[in-house]
Amino acid sequence: MSLINPFIYTIFSIFTSIRKLSTSNLNTKLFFSVSHDNNNDDILHPYYITGFSDGEGCFFINVRPRPNRNRGYAVELLFKITLSSKDKLLLEKIKDFFGVGRLLSQGSSVTYNVRSLDDLQVVVNHFDLYPLISNKYSDYILFRQVFELMKQGQHLNAEGLNKIVSIKAVSNRGLSSNLNLLFPKVIPAIRPSVKNQDIPSPHWVAGFVLFFPLFFNYKFIIYIVIKLFIKKREKN
Repeated sequence: MSLINPFIYTIFSIFTSIRKLSTSNLNTKLFFSVSHDNNNDDILHPYYITGFSDGEGCFFINVRPRPNRNRGYAVELLFKITLSSKDKLLLEKIKDFFGVGRLLSQGSSVTYNVRSLDDLQVVVNHFDLYPLISNKYSDYILFRQVFELMKQGQHLNAEGLNKIVSIKAVSNRGLSSNLNLLFPKVIPAIRPSVKNQDIPSPHWVAGFVLFFPLFFNYKFIIYIVIKLFIKKREKN
């Protein structure tokens, strides 16, 4: 065992566990990704949350015309994760982890969402400490920029609103045709690049691959192991 990188060994252990996963037994999916701090096995590992959010999380910046609002527009931020209703237990555990937000069921799906600035502060604190590493990192940084502007009340004045529309223009959903007409002179902001795509923890892997097709899981984890092995060789 001493000849094997512990990180790689842990990933192989997770790989073996994933092969045994069953969507009807979510607890089996989570057993290798709980935090053992304070001997509480019901709290998900922070990097599991980040890995899962890299795969399934969404950061939305909404700007909507609202005649009754200051400046005539409403700016809303939303962090959400939507899954099949059969996986509601996982979303309940994610909600317990953050301690904020709501679960909403609709048809065969269930959504965990966080909207208020106070609640979003908890989400932002987490992703600042345990950063995303997929392309979703760029959307998070844009989301965070708008979050900071809203905390300062900048969304309530023309200059701040224009900054937010500029940021939204390069976000995951961009500007709607209606917003393009309403803000014809907007100059899109610079979309942030992903700074670090190194796998931070085996728990990130567990979260990221959990709801992807099994064939993809195999290929992805093998890719990670090879990448880590090459990186270790280069350092040596």
